[in-house]
Amino acid sequence: METALEEGERQRAGCIKSLRELERKKHIVPPRSGNIRSKRSPRRLVEGVAEAKGIPGDVSEIRELRLIRVKTEEEMRIWNKLMVQGHPRGAGPLVGRQLYYLVKSEHGWLGGVGFSSSALHLEAC
Repeated sequence: METALEEGERQRAGCIKSLRELERKKHIVPPRSGNIRSKRSPRRLVEGVAEAKGIPGDVSEIRELRLIRVKTEEEMRIWNKLMVQGHPRGAGPLVGRQLYYLVKSEHGWLGGVGFSSSALHLEAC
């Protein structure tokens, strides 16, 4: 006997197959991934974030590496701008509870990390 999850996966697979066939026959044109924008733009800096300079090839050689929890409006703007500049899916939005960090060194801003409620359901491997 199939479980509800297995039945749902089978139905999902059938839907995906049908949509791909409709797309192949040019009956539908699906939206391009990453082009869906929310009604409001994320708060971000007007100018870009300066690119980090002189980053060594080995992480152990990065000087003054810091993980900074985003707490201020200015830090949130930097985080959003880094995501827009460098992440394939842009700056969000994250759903539910959120936690943001910036990664900085003496070389400049290196990146950012964001967690949302779904991360609370992950288990260790």
